[in-house]
Amino acid sequence: MAYSTFTFFAVSVTLCLSMHQVLAMDAGEPARTSSVVVMVTVDDVNDNSAVFTEFTYQFSVPESSPVGAVVGTVTAVDTDLPPHNAVYYRLIDDDSQSSFSIDPRNGQLSINQLITSQ
Repeated sequence: MAYSTFTFFAVSVTLCLSMHQVLAMDAGEPARTSSVVVMVTVDDVNDNSAVFTEFTYQFSVPESSPVGAVVGTVTAVDTDLPPHNAVYYRLIDDDSQSSFSIDPRNGQLSINQLITSQ
């Protein structure tokens, strides 16, 4: 006579940022149990937006400033954990004809071409 044996486990885990003891129990009579200690960690997700540290940035540029001169720096922070907290910068009107460029890593705004008042 052929027969199969099935084992069923009922596991209950409560999510916390600590260690837990988990009990597994089969459906037999009497029930057999086993336990193990489990550490549960919750990974950070990209759920926070980058926020500029100033509401408005204002920089002055002398007309004789050379191409490549740094005009100023903008800074934004993201409260997510790494790697989701990396901040990158770009100009919205980012084209080769723009008078300014921005370093995507550090937010330094630089002169991209000679600036005149005319």
